[in-house]
Amino acid sequence: MSSRISIKSILSRMSEKEARQKKSVFIHYIKIYTSLVIAAECLNKAQHRRSISHLKMILNFIQTARISSEEAQLRRLDELISLALKDIRCPSCKSANCSSCEPRSRTRLLLAQNVCVLRMFGTV
Repeated sequence: MSSRISIKSILSRMSEKEARQKKSVFIHYIKIYTSLVIAAECLNKAQHRRSISHLKMILNFIQTARISSEEAQLRRLDELISLALKDIRCPSCKSANCSSCEPRSRTRLLLAQNVCVLRMFGTV
């Protein structure tokens, strides 16, 4: 047996590693996107607590994710979700006369969903 390492085997290992990394990034964005969709669906007054719990879960997931290549995009998602969470928790939204918080938070969640979809297309 030869102890030489061929360039072909090195390249095939690198491509496998890159493929695994892309798959991992894709799965991360799928998880975030799915939770964003659920949070947006629960954004009405009756289920806002469920929406808040999903958004907190997403923030925790983003902050614990260790993907150096996606750091800027994850930071942007963190900002959008934090702002949406802030709008949902707004004290004036609890009153009947505030009508701007829910559409604003829904728009931020839709933007975050779009970021996830674009990043998923970028990994394919």
